[in-house]
Parts: sequence; structure tokens; C-alpha cells
Amino acid sequence: MSATLSETDVQIELWRSFSSLLKAYAAAASLNGTEHHVPDLDEEDLQIRAGGRTLDILYHAPTQRGQWSIVGDGVRQEGKFQLTSEGSIVLEGAALDMDHGAIELIAKLAKDAGASL
Repeated sequence: MSATLSETDVQIELWRSFSSLLKAYAAAASLNGTEHHVPDLDEEDLQIRAGGRTLDILYHAPTQRGQWSIVGDGVRQEGKFQLTSEGSIVLEGAALDMDHGAIELIAKLAKDAGASL
């Protein structure tokens, strides 16, 4: 008996993959300067702190869409993204593979916070 994954199941797995990439790149950035902290949140939220800044990401699997914001140290940036069924991310209107999307968001967090990738 084989089970077929629903589109929502696929989106949840894509989100788990993307959030794992974000955590991995945050850890790598910690090696180069400011420590990045990733508290445990629920299934559709991710928060990464670096210095005085926080990257907060909310994802809604059924719509394949999410939003991100970076706040702290006098900075406020925000945007929206979409994870596609093909495994890419549309971030600021540009389609990227998930690796490069994660690198871009961590770089935004680390910029001027004393860390880099």
C-alpha cells in the first residue's frame, strides 16, 4: 500500500527543508562573527537572532506563501516569499534555488550586525 502525498504535505516538507537550510547558514555565519541563535518555535514559524537583530519568518503551507521581517538595531526590512512545488523560492520577485534564498536572508540579517557568510 503506497500513500500519495498531498500538495500540502509536499509544501510542509519543502518548508522543513528551507528552514533547515536557514539554520545551517545561520550556524555557518556564527563561525565568522556574531553568534546566531535559533529558538525552537512551532511548525510554521522560524526566528533567528544575530546581534541586536531578529529574522522572523512565518510560512503558510496551504498557500505556499510566507513573509519575513528583520528588525533591530534601527533596521526594519520585510518581504514576502513563495516556495514552489519544484523546490525553489520566489524571493523579492526572483526565483532562486532554496540554498541561495537562505543565503540571501541570512546575509540580510548579518549585514552590519558584525557577521558574514
